[in-house]
Amino acid sequence: LVSATVLPHGALLLDFAQHLECLPEARAETAEAVSAFAARMRAACAGVVAGRPETIVLLTPHGHQAEQTFLLYGSSSASGSAEWSSRWASFTARCDIDTTMTTDLLAALCMRGVQCDRYLSHSDGIPIALRWGEVVPMHFLAAAYESSRDAHGAPTRDLHTAGATSLSSGITRLQAEDPRGYRLPTPPPTDLPALPQFVIVSFPSRRLTYDSIYETAVNTFASAFSTFVAASHTRVAVVLSGDLAHTHPCPTTHPASPIPPLQTGEPEAFDQLVEDWCKEGHAPAREAMLARMVALFRTPVHACGMSALAVLHRLRSDHAMLLDAASWARFHPTYYGMMVAHFAVTDALDDA
Repeated sequence: LVSATVLPHGALLLDFAQHLECLPEARAETAEAVSAFAARMRAACAGVVAGRPETIVLLTPHGHQAEQTFLLYGSSSASGSAEWSSRWASFTARCDIDTTMTTDLLAALCMRGVQCDRYLSHSDGIPIALRWGEVVPMHFLAAAYESSRDAHGAPTRDLHTAGATSLSSGITRLQAEDPRGYRLPTPPPTDLPALPQFVIVSFPSRRLTYDSIYETAVNTFASAFSTFVAASHTRVAVVLSGDLAHTHPCPTTHPASPIPPLQTGEPEAFDQLVEDWCKEGHAPAREAMLARMVALFRTPVHACGMSALAVLHRLRSDHAMLLDAASWARFHPTYYGMMVAHFAVTDALDDA
C-alpha cells in the first residue's frame, strides 16, 4: 500500500456552469470557490501519481450494487460517463481492470467470511458501465497522470473538441465539450508508460441504512482488505470515492437526487467530525470519533462516503500514514458536503 485518498464525485467539479443550470440557487457559491476546491483534488491526485502505484483500487458507493454483497468488477475493462441529471455526459472514462488482483482479492475476502462476488459484463469484450461515482475521480487522476507526463517533456497541445481519446492501457483522457470546462493536453506518445490498471469494488446498497448488521459487514471487509493490500507485492493506491452529509440546507430539491435534501440530522456536525477525524493522529481518539460518526450518520445525514471512511479508518489503523495538509479540503457547495484527503504511507514514501 502506497497511499489512500478520499475523492468526492460531485459532477459540478467538472463544469460548474452545468451545475448552475440544474441548481440555480447555487449561484451564491462562486465558480472560484469550486475551482479552488478542484485544485486541491488535483494536488491529491498528484500525490497518488507520486506514489508510483502499479494498481489503483477504487471503492465506490454508486457502482453496480447488490443489497448485501460487495461486488468486484471482473471483466477486463470498464467505461462510462459522469452523466448526472442529464448533464456532464461529455466527461467519459475507460479503464483496464487488473483481473489477476481482482481474483486474488475476491479469494482473500471470501476466506475472511466477507459476502462478496465477481460482477461481470454481458461478455468480457463489453466494458462494465461506469457512472459519476467512478468517472469524476478518474477524471482528476487522468489529469494528474497527464501533468506528470508533461513535466517529463511529453509534447502537449490544448484540446477544444468533445469526446474522449483512448490510450493503449489505463484511463481514457477526459475532455469537456464546453470550453469553460477543463482543457487537458493530448495523450502522450504510446511508448510512454501506461496508466495503472484498476480494481473496482462497489459497496452493497445496504450501506444506506448502516445498521448494525451492515456495520459489522463493512468492518469485516475493511479488515480483510487492509490485510490483503499489506501482503501484496504490488504497489497499490486506494482511492475512496465518496461525499459527506447530503442533508445540508438547500432551498431547492434536486429533481435527480435519489435522496432529496430534507435537512435531517446534523450535517455540519457530521462533516466537521470527519474533518477532525482526518486530522487526528491518535488511534484511540479516532476510534471514538468513528463511533460518533456512525451515530450521526443514522440521524440521518445520508453520507454516501460513510463506508469508505470505515475502510480508511482500518487502513489508518494498520498502516503508518501521513495526511497531506496541502491537498486537504472540505466544503458543501449545495446540499451535500465534499472532502479531499490524501494519506501517504510513510514506508512507501521512503521507497518512492
